[in-house]
Amino acid sequence: QTSNKISKNEVAEPQNIKKKSTLTNQKTTISKLALRKDNKENKGKGKLTSIETRKKGTIDFSVFRAYWSAASDGSIFVVVAVLGLFFLAEAIFLAIDTWLALWTQGDTNDSTERFIGIYWAITMAFMLSVLLRSLAWATFAVHAADVLYKRMNSRVIQFPMSFFWKNPMGIVLNRLSQDTNAIDEFLNLTWQWFLMTTIRVVGILIFISIVAPVFCAALLPIVLVYLGVRQYFRATAREMQRIESISRSPVFNHLAETLNGATTIRAFSLQNQWLETAYQRIEWAHRAKFAAEVVQLWMSQRLEWLGAFILFMAGVSVIVSKDTIGAGFAGLALSYALNVTINLNISVKLSTQLEAQMNAVERVVEYTKLPIEDGLMKGKEPSKTKVEPEQLEQGSGNPIPDNWPSNGTIEFENVSLRYREDL
Repeated sequence: QTSNKISKNEVAEPQNIKKKSTLTNQKTTISKLALRKDNKENKGKGKLTSIETRKKGTIDFSVFRAYWSAASDGSIFVVVAVLGLFFLAEAIFLAIDTWLALWTQGDTNDSTERFIGIYWAITMAFMLSVLLRSLAWATFAVHAADVLYKRMNSRVIQFPMSFFWKNPMGIVLNRLSQDTNAIDEFLNLTWQWFLMTTIRVVGILIFISIVAPVFCAALLPIVLVYLGVRQYFRATAREMQRIESISRSPVFNHLAETLNGATTIRAFSLQNQWLETAYQRIEWAHRAKFAAEVVQLWMSQRLEWLGAFILFMAGVSVIVSKDTIGAGFAGLALSYALNVTINLNISVKLSTQLEAQMNAVERVVEYTKLPIEDGLMKGKEPSKTKVEPEQLEQGSGNPIPDNWPSNGTIEFENVSLRYREDL
């Protein structure tokens, strides 16, 4: 009997363990489902820190308007004048080659001195227009970067303390350093070369169409292919630039944490762990950069094919129209068609780079629209309102009496407290 009891107990014990494990698994599953449901219902609520979000889709037109408005102080006349200098310089550039083609054809009986004099005058006019264009655009772009940085900087200083508790310092440093540097150093050059090459490509296509009207038949398919390839490419390039922008924030954040906690890291001998984390974040940032470069190579290859087709159609058009055009203009048309491949490649690449780099303006403008501490400003434009130090301390324009507090009475009526609005 004893052996039977023992055997029964020995058999019963695994069954009890099995039942307990089944109940435990069921409780674990129920707990996971409940936790998943709770997380889904309370997504975005109760978080002490936030993660940097990435916008999707095309860059809004308001971002471009904010950049040009900051550069021109809202003056349409300044914008038209700057763009007019770009068109004027490219028109004079085409006039130089056109006059040279007329000279080589010998269609007129004018003297050589007159041809050289006019050619010299047009060349000097081109040099002057390029100088004025460069000076005007440099002033224009530097002013835009200066205004955008001051607006963001004045806004960041007046953010509530809850903003800095919620957002890691690396996110703020990324916008104040890397994004500002992109606007100040890269965006102005991208805008300048984009306008130059785009206007030149349009001028070359118009010139070839005038010299050899047969080329107009191929102009529409060329434009459609160009717009299709560009539209397909720009969406990918834009999102890759956004991913690259947010991938830098963890690197800056980790650097700030390392500098602030260097003594603690050394005290616990966590140098290797900290370096491993740094290498991992830098690797992720480089992956995004490498992918963006690969996308650029993909686009360059397609544009080379399109440029070769333009050169082929220009040659066919010149051959068909050989009886109506002179040798000088025919050679100039072929020379421009050969050169349009390079300009078209640069123009499309810069157009997509421009939209991608405007992501820096988008991120800076986003910070200029975030809420500030209550009572600091009443106006809508933070950059035009001066805030005195005493206003920052008091939170409003009303001065605090010197004898405050006059008594020690404290009364609470219908008071509700919480740590932060979203908690």
